[in-house]
Amino acid sequence: MNRESQATSTIRRILVVDNNPLIVKMLERFLTDEGFEVKSAADGLAALQVLDEYTPDLIFVDLIMPNISGEKLCRVIRATDSLRGVRLVVLSAVVAEENVDFQAFGADACIAKGPFAELKENIRAVLAMLVQQPEQAAREIIGRENLLQRGVTRELLDIRRYFDAILQSMSDGVVQLSRQRRIVFVNRAVTEMIGWPEEKILSSNLLDHLSAAAATLLEAALVDREREIATTGKVAAPCVIGEEEEVLLGGRQVLLTLLPLVERQDSSCWLVMQDITERKRAAALQQRYQQQLEEEIERQTAELAQRYRELQSEVERRKQTEAALQASHDELEARVAARTAEVEKLYSQLLHSEKLRAVGKLAASIAHEFNNPICGIRNVLQGLQRRQTLAAGDHDLVAMAVRECDRVARLTSDLQSFNRPTSSQLVMLDVHAALKDILLLCQKDLENGKVEVRQELAPDLPPVRAVPDQLKQVFLNLLTNAREAIGPTGGRIVIATRREDDEVMISFCDSGCGIAAENLERIYEPFFSTKPAVKGTGLGLAVSYGIVQRHGGRLEVESREGQGACFKLFLPLPKQ
Repeated sequence: MNRESQATSTIRRILVVDNNPLIVKMLERFLTDEGFEVKSAADGLAALQVLDEYTPDLIFVDLIMPNISGEKLCRVIRATDSLRGVRLVVLSAVVAEENVDFQAFGADACIAKGPFAELKENIRAVLAMLVQQPEQAAREIIGRENLLQRGVTRELLDIRRYFDAILQSMSDGVVQLSRQRRIVFVNRAVTEMIGWPEEKILSSNLLDHLSAAAATLLEAALVDREREIATTGKVAAPCVIGEEEEVLLGGRQVLLTLLPLVERQDSSCWLVMQDITERKRAAALQQRYQQQLEEEIERQTAELAQRYRELQSEVERRKQTEAALQASHDELEARVAARTAEVEKLYSQLLHSEKLRAVGKLAASIAHEFNNPICGIRNVLQGLQRRQTLAAGDHDLVAMAVRECDRVARLTSDLQSFNRPTSSQLVMLDVHAALKDILLLCQKDLENGKVEVRQELAPDLPPVRAVPDQLKQVFLNLLTNAREAIGPTGGRIVIATRREDDEVMISFCDSGCGIAAENLERIYEPFFSTKPAVKGTGLGLAVSYGIVQRHGGRLEVESREGQGACFKLFLPLPKQ
Protein backbone atom coordinates (compact mmCIF):
# COMPACT_ATOMS: atom_id res chain seq x y z
CA MET A 1 0.00 0.00 0.00
CA ASN A 2 1.49 3.35 -1.18
CA ARG A 3 -0.39 5.63 1.23
CA GLU A 4 -2.39 4.80 4.32
CA SER A 5 -5.62 6.82 4.11
CA GLN A 6 -7.30 8.07 7.24
CA ALA A 7 -10.63 7.09 5.62
CA THR A 8 -9.85 3.42 6.12
CA SER A 9 -10.79 3.79 9.80
CA THR A 10 -14.49 3.96 8.90
CA ILE A 11 -14.70 3.11 5.17
CA ARG A 12 -13.52 -0.36 4.22
CA ARG A 13 -15.67 -1.63 1.38
CA ILE A 14 -16.18 0.29 -1.87
CA LEU A 15 -18.34 -0.39 -4.96
CA VAL A 16 -17.32 1.26 -8.27
CA VAL A 17 -20.14 1.68 -10.84
CA ASP A 18 -18.99 2.81 -14.32
CA ASN A 19 -19.62 1.57 -17.86
CA ASN A 20 -16.04 2.37 -18.92
CA PRO A 21 -14.00 -0.79 -18.24
CA LEU A 22 -10.69 1.14 -18.31
CA ILE A 23 -11.87 3.59 -15.62
CA VAL A 24 -13.17 0.66 -13.54
CA LYS A 25 -9.87 -1.20 -13.81
CA MET A 26 -7.79 1.87 -12.87
CA LEU A 27 -10.02 2.72 -9.89
CA GLU A 28 -10.00 -0.89 -8.66
CA ARG A 29 -6.18 -0.99 -8.70
CA PHE A 30 -5.84 2.42 -7.03
CA LEU A 31 -8.39 1.76 -4.27
CA THR A 32 -7.01 -1.72 -3.61
CA ASP A 33 -3.54 -0.25 -3.17
CA GLU A 34 -5.08 2.24 -0.75
CA GLY A 35 -6.23 -0.70 1.42
CA PHE A 36 -9.89 -0.98 0.48
CA GLU A 37 -12.01 -3.98 -0.45
CA VAL A 38 -13.33 -3.17 -3.95
CA LYS A 39 -16.15 -4.56 -6.14
CA SER A 40 -17.38 -3.16 -9.46
CA ALA A 41 -20.48 -3.04 -11.69
CA ALA A 42 -20.86 -1.96 -15.34
CA ASP A 43 -24.17 -0.08 -14.97
CA GLY A 44 -26.96 0.81 -12.54
CA LEU A 45 -28.86 -2.47 -12.98
CA ALA A 46 -25.75 -4.56 -12.39
CA ALA A 47 -24.99 -2.43 -9.31
CA LEU A 48 -28.41 -3.14 -7.80
CA GLN A 49 -27.89 -6.85 -8.36
CA VAL A 50 -24.53 -6.62 -6.53
CA LEU A 51 -26.19 -4.68 -3.68
CA ASP A 52 -28.68 -7.53 -3.17
CA GLU A 53 -25.84 -9.56 -1.63
CA TYR A 54 -23.13 -7.00 -0.80
CA THR A 55 -23.35 -3.83 1.31
CA PRO A 56 -20.43 -1.41 0.77
CA ASP A 57 -19.54 1.57 2.92
CA LEU A 58 -19.13 3.87 -0.11
CA ILE A 59 -20.15 3.80 -3.80
CA PHE A 60 -18.49 5.70 -6.67
CA VAL A 61 -21.17 6.29 -9.36
CA ASP A 62 -20.87 7.51 -12.95
CA LEU A 63 -23.85 9.58 -14.15
CA ILE A 64 -24.16 8.57 -17.81
CA MET A 65 -24.65 4.78 -17.98
CA PRO A 66 -26.96 2.34 -19.78
CA ASN A 67 -29.49 0.27 -17.83
CA ILE A 68 -30.36 2.81 -15.08
CA SER A 69 -28.38 6.06 -14.99
CA GLY A 70 -26.21 7.15 -12.07
CA GLU A 71 -28.75 9.74 -10.90
CA LYS A 72 -31.59 7.19 -10.73
CA LEU A 73 -29.28 4.64 -9.11
CA CYS A 74 -28.58 7.16 -6.31
CA ARG A 75 -32.33 7.76 -5.84
CA VAL A 76 -33.00 4.01 -5.63
CA ILE A 77 -30.23 3.55 -3.03
CA ARG A 78 -31.50 6.45 -0.92
CA ALA A 79 -35.01 4.95 -1.01
CA THR A 80 -33.75 1.56 0.25
CA ASP A 81 -33.79 1.31 4.06
CA SER A 82 -30.92 -1.18 4.26
CA LEU A 83 -28.63 1.12 2.16
CA ARG A 84 -29.37 4.53 3.65
CA GLY A 85 -26.06 4.58 5.56
CA VAL A 86 -24.00 4.04 2.39
CA ARG A 87 -22.03 7.13 1.22
CA LEU A 88 -22.47 8.10 -2.46
CA VAL A 89 -19.81 9.92 -4.51
CA VAL A 90 -20.48 10.87 -8.15
CA LEU A 91 -17.58 10.50 -10.64
CA SER A 92 -18.54 12.13 -13.95
CA ALA A 93 -17.06 14.07 -16.87
CA VAL A 94 -20.36 15.74 -17.85
CA VAL A 95 -20.07 18.15 -14.91
CA ALA A 96 -17.87 20.28 -17.19
CA GLU A 97 -20.87 20.92 -19.47
CA GLU A 98 -23.71 20.73 -16.97
CA ASN A 99 -24.15 22.04 -13.46
CA VAL A 100 -25.14 18.82 -11.64
CA ASP A 101 -27.12 19.23 -8.43
CA PHE A 102 -25.77 16.01 -6.92
CA GLN A 103 -27.28 16.69 -3.48
CA ALA A 104 -30.79 16.68 -5.02
CA PHE A 105 -30.57 12.95 -5.76
CA GLY A 106 -28.80 12.03 -2.50
CA ALA A 107 -25.07 12.05 -3.35
CA ASP A 108 -22.60 13.13 -0.64
CA ALA A 109 -19.97 14.48 -3.05
CA CYS A 110 -19.22 14.90 -6.75
CA ILE A 111 -15.78 14.59 -8.39
CA ALA A 112 -15.14 15.65 -11.97
CA LYS A 113 -13.36 13.09 -14.13
CA GLY A 114 -10.06 14.59 -15.27
CA PRO A 115 -6.46 13.41 -15.50
CA PHE A 116 -6.15 10.27 -13.40
CA ALA A 117 -3.39 11.73 -11.14
CA GLU A 118 -5.68 14.62 -10.19
CA LEU A 119 -8.62 12.24 -9.89
CA LYS A 120 -6.73 10.11 -7.34
CA GLU A 121 -5.89 13.18 -5.22
CA ASN A 122 -9.52 14.35 -5.36
CA ILE A 123 -10.71 10.87 -4.28
CA ARG A 124 -8.30 10.89 -1.32
CA ALA A 125 -9.55 14.35 -0.31
CA VAL A 126 -13.21 13.26 -0.44
CA LEU A 127 -12.48 10.08 1.55
CA ALA A 128 -10.71 12.12 4.23
CA MET A 129 -13.61 14.60 4.36
CA LEU A 130 -16.20 11.81 4.73
CA VAL A 131 -14.24 10.37 7.68
CA GLN A 132 -13.38 13.60 9.46
CA GLN A 133 -16.81 15.22 8.90
CA PRO A 134 -19.18 12.28 8.30
CA GLU A 135 -22.33 14.40 8.78
CA GLN A 136 -21.24 17.08 6.31
CA ALA A 137 -21.54 16.64 2.52
CA ALA A 138 -19.54 18.50 -0.10
CA ARG A 139 -21.19 21.60 -1.51
CA GLU A 140 -19.17 22.10 -4.70
CA ILE A 141 -18.08 19.79 -7.51
CA ILE A 142 -14.45 18.88 -6.84
CA GLY A 143 -11.95 19.19 -9.75
CA ARG A 144 -14.35 20.93 -12.11
CA GLU A 145 -12.21 24.04 -12.55
CA ASN A 146 -9.56 22.19 -14.57
CA LEU A 147 -11.97 20.69 -17.19
CA LEU A 148 -12.77 22.10 -20.62
CA GLN A 149 -16.34 22.16 -21.89
CA ARG A 150 -17.17 20.00 -24.90
CA GLY A 151 -19.78 21.29 -27.35
CA VAL A 152 -20.79 17.86 -28.61
CA THR A 153 -21.37 16.61 -25.08
CA ARG A 154 -23.55 19.62 -24.28
CA GLU A 155 -25.64 19.02 -27.40
CA LEU A 156 -26.07 15.32 -26.55
CA LEU A 157 -27.13 16.21 -23.02
CA ASP A 158 -29.68 18.70 -24.38
CA ILE A 159 -31.07 16.05 -26.73
CA ARG A 160 -31.23 13.56 -23.86
CA ARG A 161 -33.15 16.04 -21.66
CA TYR A 162 -35.46 16.84 -24.58
CA PHE A 163 -36.38 13.21 -25.21
CA ASP A 164 -36.71 12.52 -21.48
CA ALA A 165 -39.16 15.44 -21.18
CA ILE A 166 -41.18 14.05 -24.09
CA LEU A 167 -41.30 10.55 -22.57
CA GLN A 168 -42.27 11.89 -19.14
CA SER A 169 -45.14 13.97 -20.60
CA MET A 170 -46.68 11.08 -22.57
CA SER A 171 -50.04 9.74 -21.37
CA ASP A 172 -49.02 6.24 -22.47
CA GLY A 173 -46.52 4.34 -20.38
CA VAL A 174 -43.02 3.67 -21.69
CA VAL A 175 -40.79 0.94 -20.26
CA GLN A 176 -37.24 -0.11 -21.12
CA LEU A 177 -36.34 -3.71 -20.26
CA SER A 178 -32.99 -5.45 -19.99
CA ARG A 179 -32.55 -8.93 -21.44
CA GLN A 180 -33.20 -10.27 -17.93
CA ARG A 181 -36.68 -8.60 -18.00
CA ARG A 182 -35.49 -6.01 -15.46
CA ILE A 183 -36.96 -2.50 -15.70
CA VAL A 184 -34.27 0.09 -16.39
CA PHE A 185 -36.50 3.01 -17.43
CA VAL A 186 -40.12 4.03 -16.80
CA ASN A 187 -41.92 7.29 -17.44
CA ARG A 188 -44.38 8.96 -15.09
CA ALA A 189 -47.40 7.22 -16.65
CA VAL A 190 -46.05 3.78 -15.70
CA THR A 191 -45.46 4.79 -12.07
CA GLU A 192 -49.09 5.95 -11.90
CA MET A 193 -50.35 2.67 -13.39
CA ILE A 194 -48.35 0.51 -10.98
CA GLY A 195 -48.82 2.84 -8.01
CA TRP A 196 -45.17 2.69 -6.94
CA PRO A 197 -42.46 5.38 -7.01
CA GLU A 198 -39.83 5.14 -9.74
CA GLU A 199 -37.12 4.21 -7.22
CA LYS A 200 -39.03 1.08 -6.20
CA ILE A 201 -39.91 0.06 -9.76
CA LEU A 202 -36.41 0.30 -11.26
CA SER A 203 -34.54 -3.05 -11.40
CA SER A 204 -37.72 -4.99 -10.60
CA ASN A 205 -38.95 -7.70 -12.98
CA LEU A 206 -41.78 -6.44 -15.20
CA LEU A 207 -43.35 -9.90 -15.32
CA ASP A 208 -43.93 -9.68 -11.54
CA HIS A 209 -46.18 -6.64 -12.04
CA LEU A 210 -48.41 -8.35 -14.63
CA SER A 211 -51.12 -10.93 -14.18
CA ALA A 212 -49.94 -14.53 -14.59
CA ALA A 213 -51.54 -15.01 -18.04
CA ALA A 214 -50.20 -11.67 -19.30
CA ALA A 215 -46.70 -12.45 -18.00
CA THR A 216 -46.74 -15.73 -19.94
CA LEU A 217 -47.80 -13.96 -23.15
CA LEU A 218 -45.17 -11.23 -22.79
CA GLU A 219 -42.39 -13.71 -22.04
CA ALA A 220 -43.29 -15.70 -25.16
CA ALA A 221 -43.25 -12.50 -27.26
CA LEU A 222 -39.84 -11.47 -25.86
CA VAL A 223 -38.40 -14.91 -26.59
CA ASP A 224 -39.72 -14.74 -30.17
CA ARG A 225 -38.18 -11.25 -30.54
CA GLU A 226 -34.79 -12.44 -29.30
CA ARG A 227 -34.92 -15.44 -31.65
CA GLU A 228 -35.82 -13.18 -34.61
CA ILE A 229 -32.98 -10.77 -33.81
CA ALA A 230 -30.50 -13.67 -33.53
CA THR A 231 -31.66 -15.02 -36.92
CA THR A 232 -32.23 -11.90 -39.04
CA GLY A 233 -30.67 -9.10 -37.01
CA LYS A 234 -33.93 -7.13 -36.96
CA VAL A 235 -37.58 -7.23 -35.88
CA ALA A 236 -40.16 -7.06 -38.65
CA ALA A 237 -43.10 -5.41 -36.89
CA PRO A 238 -44.40 -4.34 -33.47
CA CYS A 239 -45.99 -7.03 -31.30
CA VAL A 240 -49.28 -6.08 -29.60
CA ILE A 241 -50.54 -7.94 -26.52
CA GLY A 242 -53.83 -7.28 -24.74
CA GLU A 243 -56.33 -6.59 -27.52
CA GLU A 244 -57.91 -10.03 -27.22
CA GLU A 245 -56.46 -11.09 -23.87
CA GLU A 246 -56.83 -9.30 -20.53
CA VAL A 247 -53.51 -7.80 -19.43
CA LEU A 248 -53.57 -6.28 -15.94
CA LEU A 249 -50.92 -3.92 -14.56
CA GLY A 250 -51.47 -2.47 -11.10
CA GLY A 251 -55.21 -3.12 -11.34
CA ARG A 252 -55.45 -1.38 -14.74
CA GLN A 253 -56.08 -3.11 -18.07
CA VAL A 254 -53.36 -2.17 -20.55
CA LEU A 255 -52.39 -2.76 -24.16
CA LEU A 256 -48.71 -3.71 -24.54
CA THR A 257 -46.82 -2.84 -27.72
CA LEU A 258 -43.35 -4.34 -28.09
CA LEU A 259 -41.46 -1.87 -30.34
CA PRO A 260 -39.25 -3.21 -33.18
CA LEU A 261 -36.18 -1.22 -32.09
CA VAL A 262 -32.82 -3.01 -32.34
CA GLU A 263 -29.43 -1.42 -31.64
CA ARG A 264 -27.41 -4.55 -31.00
CA GLN A 265 -28.22 -8.17 -30.28
CA ASP A 266 -27.82 -7.86 -26.52
CA SER A 267 -29.57 -4.48 -26.18
CA SER A 268 -32.63 -3.78 -24.12
CA CYS A 269 -36.14 -3.55 -25.57
CA TRP A 270 -38.85 -0.88 -25.33
CA LEU A 271 -42.56 -1.31 -24.58
CA VAL A 272 -45.42 1.15 -24.81
CA MET A 273 -48.31 0.64 -22.38
CA GLN A 274 -51.67 2.12 -23.24
CA ASP A 275 -54.28 2.25 -20.46
CA ILE A 276 -57.44 0.82 -22.06
CA THR A 277 -59.38 0.31 -18.84
CA GLU A 278 -62.06 2.88 -19.64
CA ARG A 279 -62.33 1.79 -23.29
CA LYS A 280 -62.74 -1.84 -22.31
CA ARG A 281 -65.17 -0.85 -19.57
CA ALA A 282 -67.31 1.10 -22.07
CA ALA A 283 -67.20 -1.78 -24.55
CA ALA A 284 -68.15 -4.23 -21.82
CA LEU A 285 -71.00 -1.96 -20.72
CA GLN A 286 -72.29 -1.71 -24.27
CA GLN A 287 -72.04 -5.46 -24.69
CA ARG A 288 -73.84 -6.00 -21.38
CA TYR A 289 -76.70 -3.68 -22.43
CA GLN A 290 -76.98 -5.49 -25.75
CA GLN A 291 -76.97 -8.84 -24.00
CA GLN A 292 -79.59 -7.67 -21.48
CA LEU A 293 -81.85 -6.50 -24.33
CA GLU A 294 -81.50 -9.82 -26.11
CA GLU A 295 -82.09 -11.70 -22.87
CA GLU A 296 -85.23 -9.64 -22.16
CA ILE A 297 -86.67 -10.38 -25.58
CA GLU A 298 -85.79 -14.04 -25.19
CA ARG A 299 -87.25 -14.09 -21.67
CA GLN A 300 -90.60 -12.64 -22.72
CA THR A 301 -90.81 -15.03 -25.68
CA ALA A 302 -89.98 -17.95 -23.43
CA GLU A 303 -92.51 -16.76 -20.84
CA LEU A 304 -95.32 -16.74 -23.41
CA ALA A 305 -94.31 -20.19 -24.61
CA GLN A 306 -94.10 -21.42 -21.03
CA ARG A 307 -97.58 -20.20 -20.21
CA TYR A 308 -98.96 -22.00 -23.24
CA ARG A 309 -97.20 -25.22 -22.24
CA GLU A 310 -98.46 -24.86 -18.66
CA LEU A 311 -102.05 -24.64 -19.86
CA GLN A 312 -101.57 -27.75 -21.97
CA SER A 313 -99.89 -29.74 -19.20
CA GLU A 314 -102.29 -28.80 -16.35
CA VAL A 315 -104.60 -31.73 -17.01
CA GLU A 316 -101.64 -34.10 -17.24
CA ARG A 317 -100.23 -32.86 -13.91
CA ARG A 318 -103.59 -33.43 -12.20
CA LYS A 319 -103.68 -36.98 -13.51
CA GLN A 320 -100.14 -37.55 -12.23
CA THR A 321 -101.08 -36.10 -8.83
CA GLU A 322 -104.06 -38.44 -8.52
CA ALA A 323 -101.83 -41.40 -9.46
CA ALA A 324 -99.24 -40.32 -6.90
CA LEU A 325 -101.87 -40.02 -4.17
CA GLN A 326 -103.15 -43.49 -4.99
CA ALA A 327 -99.59 -44.88 -4.88
CA SER A 328 -99.00 -43.16 -1.52
CA HIS A 329 -102.24 -44.62 -0.19
CA ASP A 330 -101.23 -48.11 -1.29
CA GLU A 331 -97.76 -47.68 0.21
CA LEU A 332 -99.25 -46.46 3.50
CA GLU A 333 -101.52 -49.49 3.70
CA ALA A 334 -98.57 -51.79 3.01
CA ARG A 335 -96.48 -50.07 5.71
CA VAL A 336 -99.35 -50.31 8.22
CA ALA A 337 -99.68 -54.02 7.45
CA ALA A 338 -95.91 -54.54 7.84
CA ARG A 339 -95.87 -52.56 11.10
CA THR A 340 -98.80 -54.58 12.42
CA ALA A 341 -96.99 -57.82 11.63
CA GLU A 342 -93.86 -56.49 13.34
CA VAL A 343 -95.82 -55.54 16.46
CA GLU A 344 -97.44 -58.97 16.55
CA LYS A 345 -94.01 -60.58 16.27
CA LEU A 346 -92.63 -58.41 19.08
CA TYR A 347 -95.67 -59.26 21.20
CA SER A 348 -95.10 -62.97 20.57
CA GLN A 349 -91.45 -62.62 21.54
CA LEU A 350 -92.42 -60.69 24.65
CA LEU A 351 -94.83 -63.48 25.66
CA HIS A 352 -92.07 -66.01 25.11
CA SER A 353 -89.70 -63.90 27.21
CA GLU A 354 -92.26 -63.75 30.01
CA LYS A 355 -92.63 -67.54 29.84
CA LEU A 356 -88.85 -67.90 30.19
CA ARG A 357 -88.90 -65.53 33.14
CA ALA A 358 -91.63 -67.61 34.79
CA VAL A 359 -89.66 -70.79 34.09
CA GLY A 360 -86.63 -69.15 35.69
CA LYS A 361 -88.58 -68.30 38.83
CA LEU A 362 -90.01 -71.81 38.93
CA ALA A 363 -86.53 -73.31 38.56
CA ALA A 364 -85.26 -71.13 41.39
CA SER A 365 -88.21 -72.13 43.56
CA ILE A 366 -87.64 -75.83 42.84
CA ALA A 367 -83.94 -75.37 43.57
CA HIS A 368 -84.84 -73.81 46.91
CA GLU A 369 -87.13 -76.73 47.74
CA PHE A 370 -84.45 -79.21 46.68
CA ASN A 371 -81.78 -77.53 48.74
CA ASN A 372 -83.29 -78.36 52.16
CA PRO A 373 -83.72 -82.15 51.65
CA ILE A 374 -80.31 -82.36 49.97
CA CYS A 375 -78.71 -80.70 52.99
CA GLY A 376 -80.52 -83.16 55.27
CA ILE A 377 -79.43 -86.17 53.25
CA ARG A 378 -75.84 -84.87 53.27
CA ASN A 379 -75.87 -84.39 57.03
CA VAL A 380 -77.20 -87.96 57.54
CA LEU A 381 -74.51 -89.40 55.29
CA GLN A 382 -71.78 -87.46 57.06
CA GLY A 383 -73.18 -88.72 60.39
CA LEU A 384 -72.94 -92.28 59.17
CA GLN A 385 -69.33 -91.64 58.17
CA ARG A 386 -68.46 -90.37 61.67
CA ARG A 387 -70.50 -92.74 63.87
CA GLN A 388 -70.69 -96.02 62.01
CA THR A 389 -67.99 -98.45 61.15
CA LEU A 390 -68.48 -99.22 57.50
CA ALA A 391 -66.88 -101.70 55.21
CA ALA A 392 -64.41 -100.32 52.70
CA GLY A 393 -66.85 -100.59 49.81
CA ASP A 394 -69.69 -99.02 51.79
CA HIS A 395 -67.44 -96.20 52.99
CA ASP A 396 -66.60 -95.30 49.33
CA LEU A 397 -70.27 -95.40 48.39
CA VAL A 398 -71.18 -93.03 51.26
CA ALA A 399 -68.31 -90.66 50.28
CA MET A 400 -69.53 -90.69 46.68
CA ALA A 401 -73.08 -89.96 47.86
CA VAL A 402 -71.79 -86.96 49.89
CA ARG A 403 -69.99 -85.62 46.82
CA GLU A 404 -73.10 -85.99 44.72
CA CYS A 405 -75.06 -84.12 47.38
CA ASP A 406 -72.46 -81.33 47.18
CA ARG A 407 -72.83 -81.22 43.39
CA VAL A 408 -76.61 -81.05 43.60
CA ALA A 409 -76.27 -78.26 46.20
CA ARG A 410 -73.99 -76.29 43.89
CA LEU A 411 -76.44 -76.76 41.00
CA THR A 412 -79.35 -75.49 43.07
CA SER A 413 -77.23 -72.57 44.30
CA ASP A 414 -76.35 -71.66 40.67
CA LEU A 415 -80.01 -71.80 39.66
CA GLN A 416 -80.90 -69.47 42.52
CA SER A 417 -78.06 -67.04 41.70
CA PHE A 418 -79.13 -66.76 38.03
CA ASN A 419 -82.67 -65.89 39.01
CA ARG A 420 -81.54 -63.49 41.75
CA PRO A 421 -81.48 -59.77 40.67
CA THR A 422 -78.00 -58.45 39.86
CA SER A 423 -76.17 -56.50 42.53
CA SER A 424 -74.39 -54.28 39.95
CA GLN A 425 -71.39 -54.19 42.32
CA LEU A 426 -68.00 -54.38 40.59
CA VAL A 427 -65.59 -56.75 42.33
CA MET A 428 -62.30 -58.40 41.45
CA LEU A 429 -63.43 -61.58 39.66
CA ASP A 430 -61.46 -64.75 38.88
CA VAL A 431 -62.38 -65.47 35.25
CA HIS A 432 -61.39 -69.14 35.48
CA ALA A 433 -63.56 -69.69 38.57
CA ALA A 434 -66.56 -68.11 36.80
CA LEU A 435 -65.99 -70.34 33.76
CA LYS A 436 -65.78 -73.38 36.02
CA ASP A 437 -69.17 -72.54 37.59
CA ILE A 438 -70.80 -72.22 34.16
CA LEU A 439 -69.26 -75.46 32.87
CA LEU A 440 -70.51 -77.27 35.98
CA LEU A 441 -73.99 -75.91 35.35
CA CYS A 442 -73.99 -77.01 31.71
CA GLN A 443 -72.01 -80.22 32.11
CA LYS A 444 -74.95 -82.60 31.79
CA ASP A 445 -76.39 -80.86 28.74
CA LEU A 446 -72.98 -80.88 27.01
CA GLU A 447 -72.48 -84.59 27.73
CA ASN A 448 -75.93 -85.46 26.40
CA GLY A 449 -75.21 -83.49 23.22
CA LYS A 450 -71.89 -85.31 22.64
CA VAL A 451 -70.01 -82.04 22.89
CA GLU A 452 -66.33 -82.17 23.76
CA VAL A 453 -65.16 -79.12 25.74
CA ARG A 454 -61.48 -78.30 25.54
CA GLN A 455 -60.05 -75.66 27.87
CA GLU A 456 -56.92 -73.66 26.92
CA LEU A 457 -56.64 -71.46 29.99
CA ALA A 458 -53.69 -69.15 30.52
CA PRO A 459 -51.81 -69.71 33.79
CA ASP A 460 -51.70 -66.77 36.23
CA LEU A 461 -54.48 -64.92 34.39
CA PRO A 462 -55.05 -61.65 36.32
CA PRO A 463 -58.55 -60.97 37.72
CA VAL A 464 -60.86 -58.37 36.19
CA ARG A 465 -63.29 -55.88 37.72
CA ALA A 466 -66.79 -57.15 36.92
CA VAL A 467 -70.27 -57.87 38.23
CA PRO A 468 -70.05 -61.64 38.76
CA ASP A 469 -73.59 -62.69 37.87
CA GLN A 470 -73.64 -60.43 34.78
CA LEU A 471 -70.34 -61.81 33.44
CA LYS A 472 -71.52 -65.38 34.15
CA GLN A 473 -74.68 -64.57 32.19
CA VAL A 474 -72.49 -63.63 29.20
CA PHE A 475 -70.48 -66.86 29.53
CA LEU A 476 -73.68 -68.90 29.74
CA ASN A 477 -75.20 -67.23 26.67
CA LEU A 478 -72.06 -67.78 24.58
CA LEU A 479 -71.69 -71.40 25.72
CA THR A 480 -75.39 -72.11 25.08
CA ASN A 481 -75.22 -70.58 21.58
CA ALA A 482 -72.14 -72.68 20.79
CA ARG A 483 -73.89 -75.83 22.05
CA GLU A 484 -77.02 -75.18 19.97
CA ALA A 485 -74.95 -74.36 16.83
CA ILE A 486 -73.24 -77.78 16.96
CA GLY A 487 -76.47 -79.76 16.55
CA PRO A 488 -77.41 -83.31 17.51
CA THR A 489 -74.41 -85.04 15.92
CA GLY A 490 -71.98 -83.58 18.45
CA GLY A 491 -68.82 -81.54 18.06
CA ARG A 492 -66.20 -79.53 19.90
CA ILE A 493 -66.08 -76.29 21.86
CA VAL A 494 -62.73 -74.68 22.69
CA ILE A 495 -62.67 -72.21 25.58
CA ALA A 496 -59.43 -70.20 25.74
CA THR A 497 -58.13 -67.36 27.88
CA ARG A 498 -55.04 -65.19 27.61
CA ARG A 499 -53.75 -61.75 28.40
CA GLU A 500 -53.31 -59.29 25.50
CA ASP A 501 -51.57 -56.05 26.57
CA ASP A 502 -53.97 -54.31 29.00
CA GLU A 503 -56.87 -56.69 28.33
CA VAL A 504 -58.02 -60.20 29.14
CA MET A 505 -59.40 -62.23 26.20
CA ILE A 506 -61.92 -65.09 26.66
CA SER A 507 -62.91 -66.95 23.48
CA PHE A 508 -65.66 -69.53 22.78
CA CYS A 509 -64.98 -71.34 19.47
CA ASP A 510 -67.29 -74.08 18.20
CA SER A 511 -67.37 -76.48 15.27
CA GLY A 512 -71.05 -75.80 14.53
CA CYS A 513 -72.95 -74.51 11.52
CA GLY A 514 -71.44 -71.00 11.57
CA ILE A 515 -73.16 -67.70 10.75
CA ALA A 516 -74.14 -66.52 7.26
CA ALA A 517 -72.32 -63.38 6.08
CA GLU A 518 -75.54 -61.42 5.66
CA ASN A 519 -76.46 -62.07 9.32
CA LEU A 520 -73.12 -61.07 10.92
CA GLU A 521 -74.08 -57.38 11.17
CA ARG A 522 -77.46 -58.18 12.80
CA ILE A 523 -76.60 -60.78 15.44
CA TYR A 524 -76.50 -58.15 18.23
CA GLU A 525 -79.95 -56.73 17.35
CA PRO A 526 -82.64 -57.41 19.99
CA PHE A 527 -85.02 -60.24 19.00
CA PHE A 528 -82.97 -61.19 15.94
CA SER A 529 -82.47 -64.95 15.82
CA THR A 530 -81.96 -67.65 13.20
CA LYS A 531 -83.28 -70.31 15.62
CA PRO A 532 -86.87 -71.53 15.68
CA ALA A 533 -89.15 -69.44 17.92
CA VAL A 534 -89.40 -72.29 20.47
CA LYS A 535 -85.62 -72.37 20.90
CA GLY A 536 -84.57 -68.72 21.02
CA THR A 537 -85.83 -65.24 21.82
CA GLY A 538 -83.11 -63.31 20.00
CA LEU A 539 -82.10 -61.56 23.25
CA GLY A 540 -79.04 -63.58 24.36
CA LEU A 541 -76.38 -61.85 22.27
CA ALA A 542 -78.05 -58.43 22.59
CA VAL A 543 -78.00 -58.71 26.39
CA SER A 544 -74.45 -60.04 26.36
CA TYR A 545 -73.28 -57.19 24.09
CA GLY A 546 -74.80 -54.61 26.43
CA ILE A 547 -73.20 -56.20 29.51
CA VAL A 548 -69.75 -56.27 27.86
CA GLN A 549 -70.03 -52.61 26.81
CA ARG A 550 -70.98 -51.56 30.35
CA HIS A 551 -67.84 -53.31 31.56
CA GLY A 552 -65.72 -51.24 29.14
CA GLY A 553 -64.97 -54.23 26.93
CA ARG A 554 -65.88 -55.41 23.46
CA LEU A 555 -67.34 -58.53 21.83
CA GLU A 556 -66.03 -59.70 18.46
CA VAL A 557 -67.04 -62.59 16.20
CA GLU A 558 -65.32 -64.49 13.41
CA SER A 559 -67.39 -66.98 11.42
CA ARG A 560 -68.01 -68.55 8.05
CA GLU A 561 -71.16 -70.45 7.23
CA GLY A 562 -70.59 -74.18 7.71
CA GLN A 563 -67.18 -73.68 9.43
CA GLY A 564 -68.17 -72.79 12.99
CA ALA A 565 -67.96 -69.51 14.89
CA CYS A 566 -65.56 -67.95 17.37
CA PHE A 567 -66.76 -65.27 19.82
CA LYS A 568 -63.99 -63.27 21.55
CA LEU A 569 -64.70 -61.29 24.70
CA PHE A 570 -62.17 -58.58 25.65
CA LEU A 571 -62.25 -57.06 29.16
CA PRO A 572 -59.91 -54.29 30.38
CA LEU A 573 -57.54 -54.98 33.25
CA PRO A 574 -57.90 -52.65 36.24
CA LYS A 575 -55.38 -49.80 36.28
CA GLN A 576 -52.77 -49.92 39.00
